[in-house]
Amino acid sequence: MKVFEKKYRVKWSDVDPNRHLRGSAYLDFTDHTRVDFMESNGMTMDMLTKLNVGFVITNTNLQFKREILMNEAISVDYCIDYFSDDYRKYAATHQIFKENGKLACVVKVEGFWIDLKTRRIAIPPDELIKLIKEAEKKQL
Repeated sequence: MKVFEKKYRVKWSDVDPNRHLRGSAYLDFTDHTRVDFMESNGMTMDMLTKLNVGFVITNTNLQFKREILMNEAISVDYCIDYFSDDYRKYAATHQIFKENGKLACVVKVEGFWIDLKTRRIAIPPDELIKLIKEAEKKQL
């Protein structure tokens, strides 16, 4: 299965007093990768705004494997694991690799789409579902 991948370098503001990547920075990197995946597949923030939909992460699980230090190059991948039949709910996995290729962290997320006016869970519009299906095909 193909995955979407982004590369980053860990900077001073990403580390904690122990000089390794702070816990919330893992989420910053995965969030950025997920949004870049969406943007690269036509699901831009402008489009979501026009469609009055947004995405909400309801559950996040981090499994730390190895520490990441300041100035290390890392790669963060993104893979869609699941969509409900109506595309309202989804799950995905990120893997964060150190520059030596060793797995440092696995981040699993679950979420759903919301209507930005009603602030309730919603089935995404057909235009968005079409783009989601196209993005899923690229990962096969």
